[in-house]
Order: sequence, then C-alpha cells, then structure tokens
Amino acid sequence: MVYRPFKQAAKAAIAVTAIIVFAADCGSDETQGTPTGSGGGSGSGGSQSGGAGGVGGAGGTAKDGGGAAGGGTAGAGAGGTAGGGAAGSGMAGRGGAAGSGMAGRGGGGTSGAGGSAGKGGSAGAAGAGTAGGGIADAAADGDVVSPPVMDAGPDVSASCMTDGNCTPPTPYCDTTARVCVQCLGDMNCAGLPMTPFCNPSSHRCVPCVSSAHCSGATPYCNTTTNACVQCLGPANCGDAGLLCNLFSNTCAPACTTNADCSGATPACHVMLGHCVECVINGDCSSAADPVCGPRSTCVACVNDTTCPGATPRCNSATNTCVECTATAHCGDGGLLCAADGTCGCPTGLTTCMTGGRGSTPYCADLQNDRANCGGCNDACPGTQICQAGNCVSPG
Repeated sequence: MVYRPFKQAAKAAIAVTAIIVFAADCGSDETQGTPTGSGGGSGSGGSQSGGAGGVGGAGGTAKDGGGAAGGGTAGAGAGGTAGGGAAGSGMAGRGGAAGSGMAGRGGGGTSGAGGSAGKGGSAGAAGAGTAGGGIADAAADGDVVSPPVMDAGPDVSASCMTDGNCTPPTPYCDTTARVCVQCLGDMNCAGLPMTPFCNPSSHRCVPCVSSAHCSGATPYCNTTTNACVQCLGPANCGDAGLLCNLFSNTCAPACTTNADCSGATPACHVMLGHCVECVINGDCSSAADPVCGPRSTCVACVNDTTCPGATPRCNSATNTCVECTATAHCGDGGLLCAADGTCGCPTGLTTCMTGGRGSTPYCADLQNDRANCGGCNDACPGTQICQAGNCVSPG
C-alpha cells in the first residue's frame, strides 16, 4: 500500500518538470526573431517624376510580432511612392511599422503603407512622406516639373556667315550682324563714281561721309543724308545778306517780308529769316505740285486729299501720289504693294484683268491654273488640267 502512492507522486513530479522545460523552450524561441526588417532600395528618379520607392524589407519573424519594416526612399523628381514593409508572421505580435517615404526633389512623396499586423497584433502606423521642394508647373493640373531650360540668348541665325552667302546688290557679309550688305569699306564702292564712299553705319555706298569728300559749289557733307551741299549753317554762306536754308542746305537771301525775295524762292519764311519756295499752299502755282510741303517746297501731296485718279494715295515720305502705300490698297486679287507704290503680283504670277473677276486685277499662275492655262482666261476644257502652261488629260 505504501509503494503505490509513492509511485504516483513521482509521475506527477516528472510531468511538472516536462511542462517547465517546454515553457522555457518556447521562451527561447521568441528571442530568435529578427527585430527589424531591412530597408527597401531607393527608387530611380525620372525626368519629371520620381521613381517609386523600393519595397520595404519584410518584418522579423519574432513571436512578439514583426520588426519595423524599412520604407523605401523615393527617387529624385516628383515625389515617388515609399514602399511599405509587411509585418512579421509571429503569433500575437505587434504589427511592423510602415516605412516613412522620403519624397524626391520636386514634389511630396506618398507615405509608406502600414505594416500588416502579426497574428493577434495591431497594425503599425503609416509613415508620413516628407514633402520635396519642387517647382510647381504653371498649368492648372499643378504637376511638378523640372526647372525650365533658359534660352542661351537671342536667335543669332541670319542671312550670312561669309561673303559666299551673299549676292548683288548686297554682295558682302557683315560678320558681326551676320547680314549681307552693299559695302564694308570704301574699296567696295570704288566702281561707283556717284557714291564712292562706304557709310560705316548703314554699309551703303554714298556720295560722302565727311566734308573732306566734298568740293566745288557743294563743299560740305550733310552727314544725315550723306550728300554734298552748299551750306550747313549761316557761316557757310560767306555773305551777311545770305542765310543757310536748312531745308535744302542752300544759301538763300535773308528776309523780313516777301518783298525781299524773288525768283525760285519768292516767299519769306519769317521765323527762319530767309527766302523759301513757299510758306502756304497759295505760294505754289504748279498744278502738279499744288501743296506747300514740310520743307517749304511745293509738292504733290501731304495727304490723300490731293491725289486723284489712278494714284489716289500719298506717300508721305516723298510727298508724291502713288497707287498704293499698303497691300490693302491693291484689292483682294492677290496683288501686293511694291516699294515704288505700285500694285503687282508676286514673282511667278501674272496680272490678269478679265474673266470671272470682271475688270478687277488678280494674280494667276499661267503654268498650273486650269482657268488661266498659258494665258489669262484661257480655261482648259472638260476635265483637262493645266501642266506647264498646257491643257492635258489627267493621268
């Protein structure tokens, strides 16, 4: 009877010892997990938007839950997306913390996703992305863009680099301005007896650049017009009874009234103190030049009111009546206003006066226009087309 109870007590002690050993073994397993996941790799920046952040490292496998997941860092450019780490798979452990995304230059990064909780644990908090300091686009969508590339300077392309790029009447290349000009020096004007000197500013051949180029009855150079003249001021006339007419750069009699004037300069310009051709329109007797112009000379016009008939426009620079001073004056037939004040067709086109447009002038391509093939109003019959000025069947 004594032996049996002692045997049962021994078995109970062995069972308790086994439980304690098992518990110790479980505790040692919990210390073997990796406490923190490794960080994700950095994303590569794009030209305007950053690359996505690398995927966060997986959390540790400790029983107490995964370690904090490492967030990926976004690439340069607009903010990339940070990678979120997954929590460890331990039993009843704490969820791994989300990776905190670092935004790339240019825009705000997207925060990493919260780590998944371990079994029985709570999810980790989402990491906050750090905003970048980018330059916002002016567009309404607010995209972040790369800084604009600044223009290196004004456009330097021009008509020439060397004389080989130029042809008459401007056969020389001004390599500083990169434009073709008439002359670069007096040697370029040597073959022009009326304009043998090169104006260094305008690069045009002119009669004079200084008074040293003038002689005889016109010993002074008007450097504004580059013309040799009789006088530039009162002292040039050499006579107390003469004054320099600064409009014409000629010496004219001094005057106080019209009675002091005669011949080609019958009117006294009292303010200037010398005789001139006219002061008012009434001083002009010619029907061709009925108006007193701004230089006290009789001219055809100062505005359109004195320009009749076929030349209804006044060229105010020359005070002459012309057909046009702007292309709008040439009608709607495609004609252009040329520098001489006449309406004409562009090179390659012919002015036609009759046909479908009545008597209104218009421009026609006599080589390809089937309504004017080879001549004005010579229309091609039927379905024929115009090629090289001839009507031919298509195909």
